[in-house]
Amino acid sequence: MEPLHDGTLNSALNGSDTLYDPCDVVFTIVNIIWMMMYSLLFFVAVGGNFLVCCVILGQERMRTVTNFFLLNLAIGDMAKGLICIPFTFVVNVLVPYWPFGDFMCPFVTYTQAVVVFLSAFTLVAMSFDRYVAIIHPLRPKLTSKKALLTIIFVWILALLVPLPTVLKSRVMNPYINDTKECQRGLCQEMIQDRHLAYMYSMAIMCIQYFVPLAVLMFTYSRIGYIIWIKRTPGEAERRRDERIASSKRKVYTVMIKFYDS
Repeated sequence: MEPLHDGTLNSALNGSDTLYDPCDVVFTIVNIIWMMMYSLLFFVAVGGNFLVCCVILGQERMRTVTNFFLLNLAIGDMAKGLICIPFTFVVNVLVPYWPFGDFMCPFVTYTQAVVVFLSAFTLVAMSFDRYVAIIHPLRPKLTSKKALLTIIFVWILALLVPLPTVLKSRVMNPYINDTKECQRGLCQEMIQDRHLAYMYSMAIMCIQYFVPLAVLMFTYSRIGYIIWIKRTPGEAERRRDERIASSKRKVYTVMIKFYDS
């Protein structure tokens, strides 16, 4: 009698005729909880931002410069929910491999990077608009046309910066000797030079997170300083004029009483 392989032995011990496949989907209580959380996050992200788009586009009085930026931010967040959440859930929770084919690997990784950059750059543009409006109130305000041009520029930046991602992402089969691990391919960014890969990752992190965070911290801290700490220009003169006017009213009252007497 020939010896049984590991999968056949496990099946025989478990009373099952099917072989064990480490790439199969296994539904556990943890996976079900994750599925519920991802589903809730998906419906809130997509549904909430869709309502924001409907409100801004459906009412003409809502089409202001600030709301144009909010609309662009809502579109980016909605795309993030449609693209990032489903694919991330399937790969990280359901199956330990990339099941969507070779074409979808660079498309999904590139699109995910684009929508993240879109949200970050839109927040930076909004902060600059508010900064100029509060710090330099005498300057001309941003018109709707300039706001649309700014949004177009934000889209161009978001599309250009992660281009190396779409060029270097592909499905790679892992070299695993252990038969208990899934042997199917994963979607990865393949940059042969480790130093270059590290530099690219750091550049993406800086452009995507650290630079926008520094800009937001600078603009909103200056806005907060102007609003809550620094005395508004002309405030002292206004108080002085109010005191002078009050004194004049008192003088006029005394003079009226004197002439009446």
